[in-house]
This record gives sequence, structure tokens and C-alpha cells, in this order.
Amino acid sequence: MQLWKGLSRRAHCRFGHVGDGNLHYNLSKADAQDNATFLASEDAVHRLVHDAVNALNGSISAEHGIGQLKREEILRYKSPVEMALMRSLKQALDPRGLMNPGKVL
Repeated sequence: MQLWKGLSRRAHCRFGHVGDGNLHYNLSKADAQDNATFLASEDAVHRLVHDAVNALNGSISAEHGIGQLKREEILRYKSPVEMALMRSLKQALDPRGLMNPGKVL
């Protein structure tokens, strides 16, 4: 798969788990790679993985939502309708914005 060819040159990708169409993974720096090189490659690696997950009708987020680091990334994969639904659910469950204030939604 093209995904693995792209990943092998950038970073080690250790998978947390795959289930219900959601993918959770962690990137690890290759032993001989310096931090600057590793950090510079993160966006490209995420794009490779997220595009592959999306192509297979999976999701880059799970039942617990999306982290701050993927705030902008989710906009590539979720429609405006899906984003509006997430915001309305957040508003219904947390009308005063007390749970995780100022974060994604």
C-alpha cells in the first residue's frame, strides 16, 4: 500500500487500535532522526494516514471527539453539516461551556 511506503521514510507509526472505523495511532521518532526532522514530517504523515482512513470510509476521530492538535485537520474530512451537528450536540450537553472550555467546539 502506498501509505506504508510514505510512512517508512518519515517516522515509525505505532498503532494504538483500530475499531468501529476509527483509527488511533502514535508516531515515534526514528532512532537516527533528530527532533526537527521528525516534527517537520508530522503533518505529511498525518495526511497520509488520514487520507487512507477517509478513503476507507473511516474517521480520524472517535466517540470522544477530536483533540486540539487535529482541530483544523478534521475540517478536511467532516462536512459542514457534520461539524454543525457536533457543535449543536456540544451546546445541548454543555450549554454553559464548562466542559473543556475553549477547546475544539
